[in-house]
Amino acid sequence: MRALRLTLKWSLMLDAMVDVPHPEIWAFGRLLESIGRDGRAPSALGLAGGAGFLGMGFRYARGDVSTLHVSGWNPFQSDLPGAAKRLGVIGTLDETSRRRRAAKSLEVALAAGTPFALWLDTAAAGLAPSSLLNASPGVVIASAASGGEVELTDGTATVRVDVPTVAQARAVHAAQRYRLLALRPASDDDLVVAARGGLARMAVGPTGGEQSDRGPAGVEQLGDAIDGTGPGSWREVFEGDRHLLGALVSLHQAITREQGLLRAPQAVFERDAAGLLELPALGEVAEAHDALAAGWLAVAERALPADVPGLAAARTLRPATDLVDGDAELPLTSAEQDELLADLGSAVRALAPAEHEALELLRETLRAS
Repeated sequence: MRALRLTLKWSLMLDAMVDVPHPEIWAFGRLLESIGRDGRAPSALGLAGGAGFLGMGFRYARGDVSTLHVSGWNPFQSDLPGAAKRLGVIGTLDETSRRRRAAKSLEVALAAGTPFALWLDTAAAGLAPSSLLNASPGVVIASAASGGEVELTDGTATVRVDVPTVAQARAVHAAQRYRLLALRPASDDDLVVAARGGLARMAVGPTGGEQSDRGPAGVEQLGDAIDGTGPGSWREVFEGDRHLLGALVSLHQAITREQGLLRAPQAVFERDAAGLLELPALGEVAEAHDALAAGWLAVAERALPADVPGLAAARTLRPATDLVDGDAELPLTSAEQDELLADLGSAVRALAPAEHEALELLRETLRAS
């Protein structure tokens, strides 16, 4: 009876997690479907280690391209193999630095006839703009297609390519060790243990500690970069109307697409896990993450203010394509740009203490349980 009650509580939680907008979370759902489970179950975000932080800006001299990557998914903190391990559903997890072994594991996975996850360069695979070639690591779902081809999808697009193309796309990011993950059906998983494991990983926090650029200190560093000067600052990395507009669009879209950098989905996980684990104090942690989600969404609004027509209209742009070769103009004077960056940087920095407090509150809650 207890198992049924726990399963029902978990199912209610999953209903709220259906549209978590991140490729790795989406990919895990598709893998779960491949073994006959609800694609929304269990919460990939929570079981994998929860929301983290990444904020990096780059300027590429070749082609005069710039890109801003901001996300609540931190691959140095959260990972799908960890989530699958906690559930006891890993069928194949192959990681290697050797191309021949990687080629063999791909061959075996394709022959099995079931979908599996691959980590590769999405641009090299034809799933991202060519301007991002060698700079677009991602996770895709792969399966065998007719004619010896491989079908790849990232949830937004699907392509069919030959095996050598897949191999090259995997080789671009060799640091990911040619990772390949397939799941197997399992009936002996313990959702309670899995949820506790996910929460425990969240409480550890980012690899490198809170003072690394992947934790609360990284949030403060992003704020400093937005409103700073000199190397690494937005004024240098995103110098020029097209580049700065692209950064603002990227920031807005990342935050909104991920529902407050995944803070809102994490709150859903924590609130429903409070019932699953009979740990009501997790509700307070969920409230802290709800507040953080609102704070990040307010940052997104400040990046592209609705009362500035030229900026509000830019919300529909695609930085990787629309702003690569175009002559987009930022509808702000130099003084107005400085004012926007100062306001935006201050808003981001203000979230760093709250990020730290939410992490500490989670730790205290788990220690007391």
